Amino acid sequence: MQPETTATAVASGGAMQAAVGLVSLVIMVVLIASWWRIFTKAGKPGWPALIPFYQFVVMLQVCRKPTWWWLPLSSFFAALWSFPFVVKAVPALAGYTWIPFLFLPFTAVPWTHLAKALASVYGKSVKFSMGIFWLPWVFCPILGFGSATYQASTDKPAA
Repeated sequence: MQPETTATAVASGGAMQAAVGLVSLVIMVVLIASWWRIFTKAGKPGWPALIPFYQFVVMLQVCRKPTWWWLPLSSFFAALWSFPFVVKAVPALAGYTWIPFLFLPFTAVPWTHLAKALASVYGKSVKFSMGIFWLPWVFCPILGFGSATYQASTDKPAA
């Protein structure tokens, strides 16, 4: 490979990383703004949208779900974060990088119920809740900035 070709490949790879980083940043800002609006529509302060694990707690309050649900909601992320430390302590596990993915079903099931509860407290359909689950960067802004209103009720929505 020619030196100028290598330099071009490295430069294009850096440009691609910058583009992916910029798109990720835009999606993150849109989601934070959306959650801020979703929380304020529900009568909660908007600033918890900036704090990841506290955001789960406020989201659960908005959806009228028990706060202990944050454990299964964050189990996959906790497993991904902690696995490098586990491998450092037990080097024999280094080849088992699939282990954190065992937590995905324990995370996905509560997230689907939470998406359904969020859609229902804003008067949206089950189809809309599937959109919240699969395309949150599209459906959360629709919920937050759209005409949907929070249905303040003392009754818990059906799980």
